[in-house]
Amino acid sequence: MTLQRPGWKFGFFIILLFWAAVSFTDYPAPFIDDLFYIGAAINLVQHGVFTNPYCEMLATIGCTNHFFANMPLHDYLLSGWLKIFGISTMSFHVLYTLLALGVSLLIFRFIPDGRNAWLAAIFVVLAVYGLLGGAGLRADALGLLFLLLGFDVWQARTPFAFFWRNLFLGLVVITFPNVALPAMLLSLFGLVHLNFFQQRTTRDLIPYALVMAAAYAICFAVFLVCIEGRLTEFLNGLIRNQHMSALGVHERFKFFTVLGLSKWVVVQTAFLAVTLGLIWRWKGDSQRREELFFLVLALIIFAGLAISSLNSASGAHVWAFACLIALLVVMTKEKWGVKAWLVYSVIFTIAAFGHGHTALQNVLADHPPGPEKRQTILDKIAQMQPKRLYLDEYAIRELYDYRLPANAFDYRTSSTTGWGPPKKQSELPKDAVMVVSAGSFLPAKRTESPDVSGQPLRIFGVTMPGLVKNPYDLNILDNRD
Repeated sequence: MTLQRPGWKFGFFIILLFWAAVSFTDYPAPFIDDLFYIGAAINLVQHGVFTNPYCEMLATIGCTNHFFANMPLHDYLLSGWLKIFGISTMSFHVLYTLLALGVSLLIFRFIPDGRNAWLAAIFVVLAVYGLLGGAGLRADALGLLFLLLGFDVWQARTPFAFFWRNLFLGLVVITFPNVALPAMLLSLFGLVHLNFFQQRTTRDLIPYALVMAAAYAICFAVFLVCIEGRLTEFLNGLIRNQHMSALGVHERFKFFTVLGLSKWVVVQTAFLAVTLGLIWRWKGDSQRREELFFLVLALIIFAGLAISSLNSASGAHVWAFACLIALLVVMTKEKWGVKAWLVYSVIFTIAAFGHGHTALQNVLADHPPGPEKRQTILDKIAQMQPKRLYLDEYAIRELYDYRLPANAFDYRTSSTTGWGPPKKQSELPKDAVMVVSAGSFLPAKRTESPDVSGQPLRIFGVTMPGLVKNPYDLNILDNRD
């Protein structure tokens, strides 16, 4: 990556300064899936075993003792980081801030120099902050980093370079499944690009096809090593977990807020309108053949992300994020005027509020509990001596700094009938204590959880759906005999 003329250089430093400022915050915000995605890495560091003992519900649905429920590479790379830098909130914070910085810079490399490059940089960092800041300690950041490293695979003009590009794309598949299809399409379209635009014959393509196959074979071998060769067991666990957590189309739309649904309509419609408009405009222009090639690929990827998002909230967020970034790159390269930037700002705002709720709450939230309050809660739990201790994402971070006691479990997996926590104290398992944040219960459902305190978040007099004023307000629920 080279620093270009002043406009691009200024944008580059905006990105560095933004993430330097974020490094002083509590980023990313605690999220419901945290222990599900980092539990195996923690257990690898502490006991050298690839299991996630904190998500007990997975065992009850047939995911076996190894709890195979998500792609494994993130767990192993994360465990390597934790072995070096330790298990702590700061360790996670530094890693995910660095990953977000890397994702931002790799996206910004597609922005050309110009007077609006600095403005594009602001949109890039805000989009990345919203997507990753609201996703917690998931594999999303690492997967997007791999995808962006392999993104311009067709610019790899030697088999050696083509191998490395495809190796990164293969790593996406075993890290972040929501963008696995785009990664594989990029690999295939890399061969097509060599044939059509670099005039490589079928014989010329053989070495490229071989190194692509070798890159994916290596990734598959790494995958098998990670799961200890238990492929059938992994697939069974993956299917059972997907069946348990997947929602139908109707339920998925009910899951989103009104702003979230607006994001689906507005952002994707804008992307399709721009893409189809450019295809129509350039279809007879021989100088735009490569741009047309990319736009057709973008439409195919768009269709794939649309399908994957139907049963995945994360997939829907990535879909909107990808559309926003594509619109930004096109708008900047085509040097569209002020009106386009104003329209983009509106679309961006709708998308940000549609899926950046937890990132927004992280910015507006009250401070975490101080040392005295934290110790008071810990002392009370120690006096209770519960057989089972259920913790939510805020308690895991703020009380225990991710160093969990032996009797700790993820409270969202305490049910054997599906995802989700008990709605009130009496529904807890017997002899159990739960420490839960007010942010884990939506204000709209406060009547279902009378044992949990918390005030909804209001901005300019408007109650924000799904957000509480202070998610760090921890409550102890006791169901001991």
